[in-house]
Amino acid sequence: MVVIARKILHPAQSLLQSQVIKNFFIFSFGSLLRQGISLIMSPITLSILTPSDYGLLALANSFISVITVFVGMGLRQSFQLDYFHCTPQERKKLINDNIIIYLLVSTPLFVLLSCFYRKINTVIFIDSASYKLIFMSLLVSFIYFFVEFFYQVLKYQCNAKKIALLQVSIALLTVGLNVFFLLYLQCGVASILCAQAVGMLVVTFIALKTYIKKNCFAFFDMQRSTQNITNYIARGLPFIPSVLFAWILSCGDRWILAHYSNLHNVGIYSLANSFSQLFQLLILYPMTASYIPHVLNTFAQKKDQIHTLEQINKKTMIVCMTLVTITITVGFICTKSFLYTLLPTRYHEAINYIWLLLMGYVFLLGTYFSTILIQFKQKRLFTAFAFITPAILNILLNILLIPHFAIYGCVIATFSSYAAYFALTLWYNKRLTPANNL
Repeated sequence: MVVIARKILHPAQSLLQSQVIKNFFIFSFGSLLRQGISLIMSPITLSILTPSDYGLLALANSFISVITVFVGMGLRQSFQLDYFHCTPQERKKLINDNIIIYLLVSTPLFVLLSCFYRKINTVIFIDSASYKLIFMSLLVSFIYFFVEFFYQVLKYQCNAKKIALLQVSIALLTVGLNVFFLLYLQCGVASILCAQAVGMLVVTFIALKTYIKKNCFAFFDMQRSTQNITNYIARGLPFIPSVLFAWILSCGDRWILAHYSNLHNVGIYSLANSFSQLFQLLILYPMTASYIPHVLNTFAQKKDQIHTLEQINKKTMIVCMTLVTITITVGFICTKSFLYTLLPTRYHEAINYIWLLLMGYVFLLGTYFSTILIQFKQKRLFTAFAFITPAILNILLNILLIPHFAIYGCVIATFSSYAAYFALTLWYNKRLTPANNL
């Protein structure tokens, strides 16, 4: 896609340089290989877990997403806005401060949450989860910050090969552990989270080795970090609504579907939405790891040309969204019959929802382009609250449509909400760009 986009755009008007394209394909290929490895488990998982079990797993993943939003305190999101405006030494101080503050605040919170596992089971899992599943959900939630923070720093450094190799290796390890926990220990739904937790612990250990090797510990200063804890939390807290509403936009419909329908429909919808996750792996994730850091670095180096560069960025956005729409449509038509052969009969219904869900993610792709300038200009309030409108729209549409259209109600709500989010970010982007540069 990026190669075609570069050919369509005039070389002088393209931000898609050879290294960016190379990194994009490294991330994309790595994600594809990682997803392919994960697919090895699909026949085993689908044959053992019922749609209700699959729905329970979806609720567990949603629970993890919510917990990580609050205990993360918006630290990684604030870090994202600050990183490209710092010197190398300031970046190491920034990394240390974020790690120390997270440990100081999150550790007692997770201890407290583990004491209320029965209440969590009742409120979140409708009294359907085991203690093992809840404990593993909390463990994964705690480690999540370190893993994502490590990958975040590597992405900003454009270290594509290391990230791809590490993620593929962890995927292989996780698949092996899944087989062990699921078939031999027969841990049920908790098997998936047990394997995930072990893989994340390995990544955390590698991150620690890298931290020591890069001499980041030389900038470890507990006194400095604790003195600035109020400032960091104050800068990060506004991002909690942003991440929370982003989660509601992407995952909240499962909970509404569970309460207005049943876990069977949640499982069917979750399987259909897994193709959207594939889109994230192949397109959105490589873009955040290659194109966006490159553009932000270019903005930092050529501040006097930002609006000209943003004009080029928007042209790239239009070309990429068009190409992706065509690719998805043709690809879905060509592979639909194969999907009926691949999936068990009880999951065939999920195929009906795939195309429209993916079209919603095309609009989400557009927001990745339209928010680059917003991020660079550090518009914290807009970045923090931009998801509120589409998330509320998503909730209202789900409540309105699910009782009448069941799963189709979720699909329509998701598509409409992402389209609204794209329109909102594009509108604000244009406010930051002088009219004569458009």
